[in-house]
Amino acid sequence: MHHILPQRRALKYTDGQILALEITTSPTGEWVQSVLNSVSSRVGIPFQIISDHASNLKKGIQLFQSHYPSLIYTYDLTHAMAKLLEKELFADELFPNFLSDCHQCRLEIQQTEFAFATPPPQRSKSRFFNLDPLLRWATTLVSIPLLKFFKLLPNYHPNRISRRFFAKFSWLFRYQRHIKLWSLLLHMTRS
Repeated sequence: MHHILPQRRALKYTDGQILALEITTSPTGEWVQSVLNSVSSRVGIPFQIISDHASNLKKGIQLFQSHYPSLIYTYDLTHAMAKLLEKELFADELFPNFLSDCHQCRLEIQQTEFAFATPPPQRSKSRFFNLDPLLRWATTLVSIPLLKFFKLLPNYHPNRISRRFFAKFSWLFRYQRHIKLWSLLLHMTRS
């Protein structure tokens, strides 16, 4: 930290290092505190701890912090923004419907001639960290000229491609305006 503060710049991921990597089947707050105590005895008391608000981490850090009041505990901004984004997106019933439709589309086309245009897989955990690929896919698909599909599928008649494309992807156009808004919200959380 002593070499960063005089430069008056933000931290970069290269400024940090892994001090411990622990595996447990019961990650309680007390266990987190014991890991922090162990690390501190080796390298010294940290200046700041940045973490998401997982209850066990929060409790363990607060227990540790009670012995070191000058320690700064900061909520990870990336997680905070993801939580705000999640709250905003799920306030609108269209977004969960969009996710469901993307999942259904993936199941329906992954073994067809349109497999190359399959929506990216969705994750149940940290889904708002992985929203970029899904929104990019949707934006691309609603804006790509059908002629590209004709070129990508030269063994199929253009009429068949058109019919199949609209049969499999027409649902996406219902969300076109919303996809732009969701992409903008996502961009705002990353800037």
